[in-house]
Amino acid sequence: MELERSVLPGLGVVQRFGTAHGQTVGVVSHLSGRREVVIYHPDDGDAVLHTVVLERDEAHAAADLLCAEVTREHVADLERQVPGMAVVRVRVPAGSPYDGLPLPDPLPPEVSVIAVVRDGRVIPAPAADLALDRDDEVVAAGTTAGTAALGALLTMS
Repeated sequence: MELERSVLPGLGVVQRFGTAHGQTVGVVSHLSGRREVVIYHPDDGDAVLHTVVLERDEAHAAADLLCAEVTREHVADLERQVPGMAVVRVRVPAGSPYDGLPLPDPLPPEVSVIAVVRDGRVIPAPAADLALDRDDEVVAAGTTAGTAALGALLTMS
């Protein structure tokens, strides 16, 4: 997929791409944080057919929905394609030594954190300094031993 980026002076940025089905889609990122999803006419790449206006929180929710689905698909593919790989979701319980703290550093060997699910929102590839909250779910992939070790660290009280 090729992404075309253009600056809109005084307004923001538009990024356009073509889909596999021949549609041209754009996302206009306004300086205010508002986003517009734009569908262009198939016969005239500059003519707009439809526009969906999203405020900042709506854009975040839409991105989370799209990302969450993609993350689930990738995780399922990994488990099928890589023998010996485990993918787990570990809930951070009340009393966890990591409630309010970042992920363990270093992580147990042979495990990687893919995402943190917080209040139904997916935080993909979380930064090392992201503080965990009680009831967060840590999504991790690795060997069975590695994922079990991570689960033990996060849940011991």
